[in-house]
Amino acid sequence: MDGVEDPLGAPKAGLSPRLDALAAYVASFDTFPRSPYRTEDGGLTEDAQAGARLFDELDCMSCHAGDILTDSPEGVRHDVGTLQATSGQRIGGPLDGLDTPTLLGVWATPPYLHDGSAPTLEAVLARPGHGAEDLTEEERGQLASFLRQLEGELPTLEDAPETPCGCAARGRGASLPVGLLLLLVGGLRRRRYSSSST
Repeated sequence: MDGVEDPLGAPKAGLSPRLDALAAYVASFDTFPRSPYRTEDGGLTEDAQAGARLFDELDCMSCHAGDILTDSPEGVRHDVGTLQATSGQRIGGPLDGLDTPTLLGVWATPPYLHDGSAPTLEAVLARPGHGAEDLTEEERGQLASFLRQLEGELPTLEDAPETPCGCAARGRGASLPVGLLLLLVGGLRRRRYSSSST
């Protein structure tokens, strides 16, 4: 079929009704499911509010930035200690880092890290490279609790004081753009494929 040799090239709409249907289905995922870890009224638990403060103190938003909690739109890549020879290559060059995943809805996507080597968020936070390895076990639990309660937008922390970056006082953000969702779905498929083939 003409035009399919370069999958990241020109748009492929109209070349295959089945692929068009699949693209429409994937594009329909433009929201995140509600977190089952929140309080009954949909608010953050006390542990999650403490974790939100740690998220700010540790400057986690330097990488998990903006309303969608990722610096990927800026083209920034990071190596958090998981890159190996088996991690593959970037298109046309060496793999020098990975895109930062959004943290919105992260509760629903274990295992974590590009190679699936962290079964829980606590395991991610305990590993060197994420800036949280010096936290106590209780603090890592609080931070993980905050992450598990992120849904499709940043929560408002009613009781949290204003912080230098404004994270605690930030209102609700935008839902995840469809383009980023497509990148995430592709990344999940690649991660699952690489996990099953090793």
